[in-house]
Amino acid sequence: MYETLRAGQRDFAIRGSDPVEAMRRLVAHTFSALVEHADAIALLNDENLHKGRHLRRSRRIRALYDPLVDTIREVLRCGAAPVYLPP
Repeated sequence: MYETLRAGQRDFAIRGSDPVEAMRRLVAHTFSALVEHADAIALLNDENLHKGRHLRRSRRIRALYDPLVDTIREVLRCGAAPVYLPP
């Protein structure tokens, strides 16, 4: 299920966009993916109840989510960067 959710996000390019708009698009896309794969919500809830115990044992989960975390980090970095305003 995690691979299915991440596969849809791989084609979803937001880097280089306005940071606020990029985060809006990412959140909207994530909610759409969860609506499309409603069974993922039960899986995520179960994993949260177990405090990530099953995910920590997965060798593949970090490789699936590192690119997403990197993208979010980049968007947040761009959003936090001072904006140049000409004098």
